[in-house]
Amino acid sequence: MGCQVITWPVGKLVDTMNTITDQEIDALMQAYQESYEMATDHLDAVRYQAREELAIQKMLDAQGCKAFTNTFEDLYGMKQLPGLVIQHLMAKEYD
Repeated sequence: MGCQVITWPVGKLVDTMNTITDQEIDALMQAYQESYEMATDHLDAVRYQAREELAIQKMLDAQGCKAFTNTFEDLYGMKQLPGLVIQHLMAKEYD
C-alpha cells in the first residue's frame, strides 16, 4: 500500500558477494568498459566494485526493490565502499 523499508546487515551483503562468479564479474566489466573510460591500472579494484554491484542488485531484485539507499557505517568484511556501484545502479533506474 505504501513504501516498505528493508534493511540488511553488511554481513549479508558480504555473504551474497561470495556467491558471485568470475563469469558474472567479466560480463559486468564489459558493460563498465563500454560506459566508462578506465583511467586506472587497478582493475582488481574495479572488479571488486563489480562483485559488490552484482550482489547488491541480486539482493534488491530478490525482494522486488525499485529503490535503495546505503549507509555503510562499517565495512564488515568488505574491502572498499561501493562508490561506482551506486552510480551504476542508479543509471539502471534503481532510484
